[in-house]
Amino acid sequence: MAEVKANGFPGWLLDPLRPTREKAEPRYRLPEDVRIWAVPLAIGVGLLIVSLVGWAIDARQFYFSYLVGWTFCLTLALGSLFFVMIQHLTRAQWVVAVRRLPEALVWTFPVLIVLFIPILFGLHDLYHWTYHELYDPSIPEYDPILAGKHAYLNVPFFLVRIAFYFFIWTLLAYKLYTLSVRQDVDPDPSIPAQQRKVSAWGMPLYGVTVAFASYDFLMSLDPHWYSTIFGVYFFAGSFFVALGFITTCYAILVRRGTLQGIVRAPHFQDLGKLMFGFTAFWAYIAFSQYMLIWYGNLPEETLWYRHRLEHGWEVLSQVLIWGR
Repeated sequence: MAEVKANGFPGWLLDPLRPTREKAEPRYRLPEDVRIWAVPLAIGVGLLIVSLVGWAIDARQFYFSYLVGWTFCLTLALGSLFFVMIQHLTRAQWVVAVRRLPEALVWTFPVLIVLFIPILFGLHDLYHWTYHELYDPSIPEYDPILAGKHAYLNVPFFLVRIAFYFFIWTLLAYKLYTLSVRQDVDPDPSIPAQQRKVSAWGMPLYGVTVAFASYDFLMSLDPHWYSTIFGVYFFAGSFFVALGFITTCYAILVRRGTLQGIVRAPHFQDLGKLMFGFTAFWAYIAFSQYMLIWYGNLPEETLWYRHRLEHGWEVLSQVLIWGR
């Protein structure tokens, strides 16, 4: 068997943290004692068994629940990727001490590709538009609205788009992470310029792919409903989630003493300012979408909110509004 090149793209997919781990001080390395991983491994196996039981009891509900969990993990990676790129483009100096965690989060894209496989088995349970009878005018199940969207909403094209999204995201993650690791040992002054260059052409691709990914993964769950601002709404939530996760992780690491004196109060203040700003931005986008649909008062548009304001979901909706 050919040896995988450790510093190349295949090696990065298998072990992206290897360059950092090999050069890090002992206190920053993950413990090598396998016994330490016994508890999280046992929890993971237990939850996997629970998931399999849930799939056996109600496969359709399992796939919906799995999609929610998978999408949450995707938002962490997408928000982290935006965090890294925007800091390079703005030449932010304060972020150097806190950039490595979001850089580590972006390498989860290859993992998310593998974790997407169960969703492929549940396409018919998740997405109404995958049923062929909806496009046959000769039978009662024919849906003229979906027939008009069939050129876009079809399984082969759906899979091609997903592959394209993850190719772009993984490529950006690989470029930015490897340049950052190289910067740790190479004093080449051109590296920051290369990082800005990658971020400059990557940002437009990021915006387009994130918007269309939100349409494909989430908005097409109800193919009759649409919102042209939904992609921005999804992006705002993704970046907010990533900021919250990054801030929480650094707070824990500082409290444990691992990053004491490295990540300081000004860093948390800057992260807090970003969270506050994007809370306002998310609220603006969410209210804009709601106001236009409320003002139009069209049944095919208001149905999306009706589902979220009854059968117990109204509690979660209130938490989403007031809990932020």
